Amino acid sequence: MILPMKDIEAIKAKLHRYIDNTSLIRELSSPKISEVNNSEEYRKLLIKNFVKIGELSKENSAILEAYYFPLMESAKELDREDIEIIRSFSKALLNAYKLDYLDIPMVYQQALLLLDKVESSDSETDRILALDNVMPVAYAMICTTNRMYPVNDVSCSYQKVGLEAAERLLKYLDHDKFKTLDDTSKELVLINARYIRVVSEIDGVPCSKEQNELNLQRMKDALALAEDPFYLEQLPSYNWDYHIFRTLEYISSFTDQNNMRGFDEESVQFINACAKRLVQMFDSNPEYYESIDNAKIIELYACRNAYLAHELTLDEYKDKLKDIYRVHSKEKHTNDSLVVLYAPVEYILVIDKDNLKKEDIDFLNDFYDHAIDFMHKTPKKNSLVFLLFFITVILKNFIEIPGGLDFETMCLSMIAAIHPPTYVHTLSVADLSLCIAQHVFKRNPELFEGMPFFDKNRDIKEQASALQHYVYHAALCHDFGKLMIAETILTYGRNLLDSEFSLVRSHPSAGAYLLKGIKSTEKYADIAIGHHKWYNDQGGYPKDFMLENSPYRTVIEIVTCADCLDAATDTVGRSYKDGISLDEYFEELKEESGTRYAPYLYDLLIDPDIRKQIEELITKGREDNYHKVFDILKTHESK
Repeated sequence: MILPMKDIEAIKAKLHRYIDNTSLIRELSSPKISEVNNSEEYRKLLIKNFVKIGELSKENSAILEAYYFPLMESAKELDREDIEIIRSFSKALLNAYKLDYLDIPMVYQQALLLLDKVESSDSETDRILALDNVMPVAYAMICTTNRMYPVNDVSCSYQKVGLEAAERLLKYLDHDKFKTLDDTSKELVLINARYIRVVSEIDGVPCSKEQNELNLQRMKDALALAEDPFYLEQLPSYNWDYHIFRTLEYISSFTDQNNMRGFDEESVQFINACAKRLVQMFDSNPEYYESIDNAKIIELYACRNAYLAHELTLDEYKDKLKDIYRVHSKEKHTNDSLVVLYAPVEYILVIDKDNLKKEDIDFLNDFYDHAIDFMHKTPKKNSLVFLLFFITVILKNFIEIPGGLDFETMCLSMIAAIHPPTYVHTLSVADLSLCIAQHVFKRNPELFEGMPFFDKNRDIKEQASALQHYVYHAALCHDFGKLMIAETILTYGRNLLDSEFSLVRSHPSAGAYLLKGIKSTEKYADIAIGHHKWYNDQGGYPKDFMLENSPYRTVIEIVTCADCLDAATDTVGRSYKDGISLDEYFEELKEESGTRYAPYLYDLLIDPDIRKQIEELITKGREDNYHKVFDILKTHESK
């Protein structure tokens, strides 16, 4: 595909238009609350924005069909201009150094296709460029899928791709091969000699002693490159100080989350020595190194590794973590200030959860409150990857404090911060579920027999309050797993890829996993994992969850109906397409009664009095929920 230069530039311009549109879509889906004066204006602004999102999405689809897919689907060998177009597009969509991860699955797809296109090329430069393209996007996909607890084979598959690319690049370190490369290729090989660190392990997957030793040895080898006369002579213009600093930083971070990977004592001592060397480098030229990384991150590496190496007591370590947090928590909310979340996470992991001290309780209360505010105020238009990583770690290790913030409130607050329309959906599903459950209970109380939240020693008909409390809060918790896939929820600008559909289908399991980890919410786990499963157990997801085996089956059926009803009839946030009418939804309910939906639901909901209540909830009730999210957003804006 040989194109005149003017056409190549035109293609680049069109593809960058796609990027601009995608970034704008992110902003439009969660507008700044400062743009409006009241909740009604906020609701109208969202409606207006989602109309615009629809227009931008159509334009994006046209751009991809006309300029992107022809390049990627061409059976011909790509020439250098074609490769440059794709690389330019990829870099703009995903910049690992600036945390600008706009469309990770798209970049992953094109990175693999580009690598496949250049495999037959005679140019080692093209091959190295393509392999280098795979590395950051494989890491980004690991980060994205690694949030889906429990960890599954998906993250491991992306790790395999990243490691294979890295190991192929490392083969170019062979002296004879290295000498034949141009300077750009040499730099990329050296960079990836240290960058292999990011795809070497997966959070939540235990590392063996052998794996830890291998990962550490790779970083030792990367450090050794800066002392090897051969490489120094081959590429004297390379920024060797930066190479050393980054490698030391990677080594120092091996022990994050309280040495989660389980490095042994000897390795910890070496890592601690590297952390000290990192501090020395930083202090030698703070103005330069501050432009690379935050001083507080470097301090955190130093104190964590000093503690693990027994140079600091637990109390001394906790005091240092509190100091790092308190100093930095007062700074401006930006993606660069994510350091404010590092220290508290490490603090949570070393305290005795069963014997909390007053100072621990005070710290946790302050941190949880600040974390929610941080989520609300930190810019999210470019990248959610690192922000969502911390949300996952915080929720996975959440400690409920008597009289303090509970887990349910924490999750709801984060949903409101990350994607307000999903918060409104959550409230609406809870309202609808409560309404439906009350009427089912009046007509057919026997459907609830055996529910664990009922007192077995009392008549079930006398326990309406227990039912109402359970159903409402279970519905509030049903979509907590969506916190783990926020980037996918925000993908309005194009059709979802197969890999993204797989992520969407994993959110019920992820939500159940989170709920099971907390005593106050474990009873809602079945509702989270089952709310996309069909009544007949033949459709929906996850496949390994069976409704017939759940003691909460009737509640799951009700929440499933409420979830679909709200999603289908909403015109804001859930989709940029028009919602269907209530009559149209009832027709769907009738047609799929006994397969997707429980048979008793259709006859119940078409009752004139009940239908009137449902109509009220999806109109005025939904508007009231937008008032609630507006008040939350306004409160955090004024803090």
